[in-house]
Amino acid sequence: MSYLTEQLKTFEYPQQQTQAEIDAVEQANQLMDEAAAEIEKLTESVTLRDQMAMAAMSGWLASFGDEDIHPVANEIHPRVARDAYEMADAMLEERDK
Repeated sequence: MSYLTEQLKTFEYPQQQTQAEIDAVEQANQLMDEAAAEIEKLTESVTLRDQMAMAAMSGWLASFGDEDIHPVANEIHPRVARDAYEMADAMLEERDK
């Protein structure tokens, strides 16, 4: 008996998927495609100014320690957002020099 014949005897064929499994995979693929499209739309609309503001806000909010009163607890997050964009504007201005 040849080597190939021996290998074919031990080959395990994949099990047949049920229609429900096939449908579930197709639905999951569709959801992933929709999520990818949404992410792509979001990333296309984010400007450099937005990215800088996000970085400034993230860094500032992360700097608060346990003993500090966090700005969100004080309900001053609109001011935090405004300050983050002011920082972003300053960074962009400095970048253009």
